[in-house]
Amino acid sequence: MVRERLSLALGLLVVGCSTGATVIDGPDGIGNEDTPFFPDTGTCAAADPIAIDHLDCVANDDGTGTVTAHFTVTAPGACCADWLPTATPTYAGSDVTIALDVSACNCCASCACSAPPTQLEIPIATLPLGDHVVHLGAASCTLAIREPAACTALIPNEVRMPHFMHEGATFGATLIANASLLCGCTPSIPPWTPGNTLRLDLCSCATTTTCTPTGYEANVFGPILPVGDTVVTLPDGSTRTVTVVDRDAPLHDVEVTGLRLLGYDGTRVRSGSPVAWAVVSGTDALCCGTPIPVLDAADGVGVDVHSAAVDTCDCATPTPRPFEEWVPMYLGAGTYTIRAGNIFQVLTIAP
Repeated sequence: MVRERLSLALGLLVVGCSTGATVIDGPDGIGNEDTPFFPDTGTCAAADPIAIDHLDCVANDDGTGTVTAHFTVTAPGACCADWLPTATPTYAGSDVTIALDVSACNCCASCACSAPPTQLEIPIATLPLGDHVVHLGAASCTLAIREPAACTALIPNEVRMPHFMHEGATFGATLIANASLLCGCTPSIPPWTPGNTLRLDLCSCATTTTCTPTGYEANVFGPILPVGDTVVTLPDGSTRTVTVVDRDAPLHDVEVTGLRLLGYDGTRVRSGSPVAWAVVSGTDALCCGTPIPVLDAADGVGVDVHSAAVDTCDCATPTPRPFEEWVPMYLGAGTYTIRAGNIFQVLTIAP
């Protein structure tokens, strides 16, 4: 593999970009259309520099940071199949200087075309408290590292989450505390991954000793769970199991007998995007086994309800087995008519 390297650094750089192809030069020194442009295998030619548009700095509570570099790369006069951006931060006092390189590989007249990258997220190592200026070329931004906000873990009064999901759907949950003696807090759910406890934290609370108790609501969106069972540990130590059903698993119809709609309460202090919930009840006719209701709210206002349960028994008259399942709906302010089966309900969401 032969590549051209675009670099902010001066001079030519040699990087181990390997190829098994034989380069055949044309009369002008450029390879034939199916061969890489550069006949000197393994070298990188200096080209137009990368133009840095701007930087975005985000400081994390643990003292680390993330810098997103937005830039423009001048592509060589051919199609390039692969682009390899790399960034190297160096630290000196309160300054962080980043060297950014972008390499173009597999470039030829008939190579596959892919657009050059336009941004790159660059992790920054743990920094001491204070302001740190990040430099990349002529662009800069500031990472403000502060003491993490003091947070208090809270046991929610209610947890809304699904029991079954289709493969590829993103996990979502709402944790609600109806009241608290803590005032002026910001509710937060720390980043959650399977194996960790789903927590509801109240952060940056007011120091006043007198307040009117209020409720708090926090929503989590993500991650995408693997097919199979995932155990979710809740703040009180209890667990719930979320089963993700293979997208290609056979489904059958069920009877929908009820629909409840739960909007978000504007009187509670909320963090995260607002989430409404549709709670669908119904029956699944099975000879044996339990229902596996799979709900999809693909069009935002219609809930498709099926079951992925496999009936392994034979009987003359299957038994209607009841179920209740939850599905999140990400709706803005307005009035909506929500459908599940043949049941329609109106949901009004205040701004």
